[in-house]
Amino acid sequence: MDPESEQDLMGAPTPEHEVVAEAVASTAEAYGRDVGTDVVRHLRDVLAVRGLRTADHAWLEETARRIRSGHEIGLDDPRGPGLPSFEGGGTAGNRSGPWSG
Repeated sequence: MDPESEQDLMGAPTPEHEVVAEAVASTAEAYGRDVGTDVVRHLRDVLAVRGLRTADHAWLEETARRIRSGHEIGLDDPRGPGLPSFEGGGTAGNRSGPWSG
């Protein structure tokens, strides 16, 4: 079963969702401590260390923009960036929108 269907059926976040949420929180915290942080690079690096690689540049840029501007990321909000597509195919619950890859 794909991760999106599993999340829909069980009502629980997928492991990918949890990793992305943790990466976003970690990146926002790093940016809060040092506004010189390269938000896109930090976010990509944290995801990679946790086993997720994304080439979804639009998602990275939109999420970084929201972090820098102090906006809520809203991984579960249809108006938010959702989750990125991951290398190797598939998504982890992408929302539609210009950054959904």
